[in-house]
Amino acid sequence: MAMRGPRKLVLLHLSDIHLREGELASGQDLDEDIRSRLLADIPRCGLPDNAVVDAVLITGDLAFGGKEPEYKLARTWLQTLCAKVGCPESQVWVVPGNHDADRDALTKNASLRDMHTVIRKETDPAQALGDRLREEAGAQTLLLPFAAYNKFAEQYGCETTGESVFWESSDEEDDLILNDGSHLRLRGIHTAILSDKSGDNGPPKGPATEVVGIKQVQLRDEVEGICYLTLCHHPPEWLLDGDVVQDHLTSRARIQLFGHKHRQRVRRIDNSVVLGAGALHPSRGEADWQPRYNILRLEVREQASHRTLHVEVYQRAWKPGDTHFGKDVDADGKYPKTFEVALGPWSPPEPKGQGDAAAHVAGIAASAAPPPDNIVTPPIATKDLVFGLFAMSFPIRMQIFVRLGLLDDADTGITDGELIKRAIRRARVRNQLSDLAAAIEAARPKE
Repeated sequence: MAMRGPRKLVLLHLSDIHLREGELASGQDLDEDIRSRLLADIPRCGLPDNAVVDAVLITGDLAFGGKEPEYKLARTWLQTLCAKVGCPESQVWVVPGNHDADRDALTKNASLRDMHTVIRKETDPAQALGDRLREEAGAQTLLLPFAAYNKFAEQYGCETTGESVFWESSDEEDDLILNDGSHLRLRGIHTAILSDKSGDNGPPKGPATEVVGIKQVQLRDEVEGICYLTLCHHPPEWLLDGDVVQDHLTSRARIQLFGHKHRQRVRRIDNSVVLGAGALHPSRGEADWQPRYNILRLEVREQASHRTLHVEVYQRAWKPGDTHFGKDVDADGKYPKTFEVALGPWSPPEPKGQGDAAAHVAGIAASAAPPPDNIVTPPIATKDLVFGLFAMSFPIRMQIFVRLGLLDDADTGITDGELIKRAIRRARVRNQLSDLAAAIEAARPKE
């Protein structure tokens, strides 16, 4: 589950991993060594010895060709990675990049290619994209190249659909908890919907070709006690509506993560930390080939009457002479790089019955007594339930649904992912989430 406060929050940021079907099948995966060295490097990156990773954030291009075998390897490798860094597997968060689109689907579908062209030529491409996503047939066509990606991503609750091409940790149970009890909310933005060969030579040499739409970047930043971190693959300069996207993210997100450019750069823009990631597996034909990854460490600090988010960025880069990762230090010589961004005022809600001095004194006295039998358990995260249900076999999953009465006659002709979502929604309405969580845990293979 996502609730881990009150210590500093640790996030592992990866981008542009580019797992290739052809290399995997031939046994000539030269980047396997890079991934192994990454596992060995994380414990010596400079974090305290007892630090564990709370979430793994991937800003696109997990695969190279958007093929199912590439995602099967990704699933296995992420399992190994999470075990190594002490992160629950359910806390993998991923967005698609241009290489997560299956180009074969584009080659075979003239209607899809035409749709890309028409949307880009419209006076308002973002509006044109939204109009087609609102139509069931249009959404299915646009998302067709991401079929293998979505099949992989739905186990992490990060799939894209016509109803919502972005995802968000919108349930408070799914947010990451900062050290003062406030929430870090994650928003995954799909920048690659129109990805095709016309975007292979984008800025600075070619034109922007991608479109996001304003709906994806309308963050609910007015909610007290919540600050946003966003994940995107393409940076704003690659987007036809990049100015609008940048304005929204810079004003509403405290941390922005990007990939795609294979160029490492972290800076503060206004009241937002913006990190453009280098690639974990850049093409070996690139002149400045250098695998990279990042670790972020977050802490809320309070001084007098204001709160700030203290952000530490541990930039790691491949050292060819030593054949392992090491510190990536900018000209300022700082490692890790640190930033402070302002947060709005917020105080944890008072426990029930603690509204006056007498009740507070009574609470202190009660705290010295033996703990009650009815210990309050942490809330159950939807993301944990989704991952747990996907991790088990279909027959066992159905046995649980039948036993708990979570199926309905209307559950025909739908995907496994949609069935899981419906079952969880019913369990929530019927106050059966604890029963569902217990059944998932009981079915988990014992080590």
